[in-house]
Amino acid sequence: MQQAQREDARKRESLRDEERKRRKDEEAFQEKLEADAEKRRLAERARQDEEEYQRLRQEIVVEQAGTEQKSAAEVRELLARMADYILAYKVVTLEELSSEFHIRTQDAVRWLKELDSTGKITGVMDDRGKYVHITDDEMQQVADFMLQRGRVSRSELASMSNKLIDLKGQRRQVSASDVFADISADHPHPDGQQS
Repeated sequence: MQQAQREDARKRESLRDEERKRRKDEEAFQEKLEADAEKRRLAERARQDEEEYQRLRQEIVVEQAGTEQKSAAEVRELLARMADYILAYKVVTLEELSSEFHIRTQDAVRWLKELDSTGKITGVMDDRGKYVHITDDEMQQVADFMLQRGRVSRSELASMSNKLIDLKGQRRQVSASDVFADISADHPHPDGQQS
């Protein structure tokens, strides 16, 4: 009898082992199915993303690419128009100049410095990318104020400059030929080319 009980116990243990193995195999199979389904879902998502990218890519039209080298005459004309614009509006942003003249912001900065260094325009550029044109009369008024007062603080100078310098930017008529009448053919332009 004990032997029969032992044999029954072994059979039951064997059946339990088989049941555990079957469950483990079934769980592994389910995990494999889920992993395969996830791979298919990710592959489908990647395919859809690629299709969307290609569709958008075809909708984008590049009208101009690269940078154009301007001739010396084109640069002089551009500088003259830029000076006209600045003289007319008094306060301009670098982005505004870039947009108006279809140039890069770095070129706008470089050409503003060129105009300022040659004396065609005078002004100051702040750290936010605004250029303020200051006329000779306005500079003289600020200088006279400083000479009259002697020592002045920055806040006093800023306050008086705000009163003396017109920042309204009202449109005035200024001729490019007036501004650039004295540009000589030998004067180097910002691109470093000879005129």
